Amino acid sequence: MKKLLLLFFILSVYHSFAQQTILGVVVNEFGQPIPFVSISQVGSKTYHTSSSDGSFHITIQPQYSNKINFNHHKHQPKVVNLTTSMDSTLQVVLNKQINQNRFNSRPPRKRKAGSKQWHLGFSIDWMSTDFNVFQNLLVEENIDRLNKHDLTFGVELGFTNKRFYHGYNLGFSAITNNQNDTIVRVVNKSFVGAQIGYKLLDSKRWSFMPTIGIKKYKYRLTNHDKEAKISLNQFLTQRRDLDIRFNQFVGYLGGNLSFKLKPKNRDPNNTGFWSFGIYGGYLFKIHPRPLVYAKSNRLTTDQKTSIDNFNIGIHFTGNIHSTSQAYKPQYQ
Repeated sequence: MKKLLLLFFILSVYHSFAQQTILGVVVNEFGQPIPFVSISQVGSKTYHTSSSDGSFHITIQPQYSNKINFNHHKHQPKVVNLTTSMDSTLQVVLNKQINQNRFNSRPPRKRKAGSKQWHLGFSIDWMSTDFNVFQNLLVEENIDRLNKHDLTFGVELGFTNKRFYHGYNLGFSAITNNQNDTIVRVVNKSFVGAQIGYKLLDSKRWSFMPTIGIKKYKYRLTNHDKEAKISLNQFLTQRRDLDIRFNQFVGYLGGNLSFKLKPKNRDPNNTGFWSFGIYGGYLFKIHPRPLVYAKSNRLTTDQKTSIDNFNIGIHFTGNIHSTSQAYKPQYQ
């Protein structure tokens, strides 16, 4: 008799649980309703969805687990255990999804630095020109000043896009000044130019770039009397004042080898770095005779200057990527 009563009790509980319908509402941590939440009994393939006000109802099937799954793409999933003593009206709170990109468990990778770079370089250049063919016209002292091998200090602004480089440069040399007893002789040397290149090697530490370019070298020779005050007669008879300019365009074929000064533990958002290196190449005259000018006249000549066909120099360059998002994290 006791066994029969016990069996009857178990069947009654089972029957009441099997017929149980759960009503409820799904809200967030602020108590606001969450619509379109997927609701299912664990083990069942039947799914229900919460309405626009977050309410839902689900009938419990006895052949499946007594747990209910709640899933929403913007919130963390939740499993609720059902008991016979719980209320038939259920409130389920879902927390905000912490990782919006929950379908990717891999850490973000760094994007490679952009291919566009700006460059500002400083250089020391060496090139010599032979003016000895003009010695009979300009006297030996002036020729010595023109032929002196002065170092030329230059600056270059360049831009690289997908390894293709183009830059513009200018430079000047220290003023060479020679004073004898009565005449001051001054030579100013300068250049302007442009070049293009392609980076065959662009590793973490080294860069090599063949280049081709053009430069205009300008030599300005001035003579004037040492005395600040002289007579008009002396000025007109001696004619010591001289202001003449020699211009020579040259082509350039060469290369640039650079070493990048990048700290090991630098800020990934800092895309700038310094580099230094050497460059050199072959020079050739674009026109055989120099272009000679005075203050108000173009001067013609059949004389030809000669140049050293090899050019060499050193440079120190600042480099910066044109985008500040070169290391912005991205997900796959």
